[in-house]
Amino acid sequence: MKGRKWRLINDVVGIVTIILSLIILIRPIDGTGHVETWGSRLLALGVLAIFVLLFAGVESLIRRVIRH
Repeated sequence: MKGRKWRLINDVVGIVTIILSLIILIRPIDGTGHVETWGSRLLALGVLAIFVLLFAGVESLIRRVIRH
């Protein structure tokens, strides 16, 4: 049962990450009215990647604490 919960959380995070990445790549203008360039899109994707890596790091730390 524990494995299913972790899998569900990872699946949700993966789906949300894919959706947000597609939104970042498709939108011509963001919410503030800024016209998106490839540089600003890459920066936004970089920020998203850092968030996902931080999430994965925290999850890994929690798993290690639970195992020991």
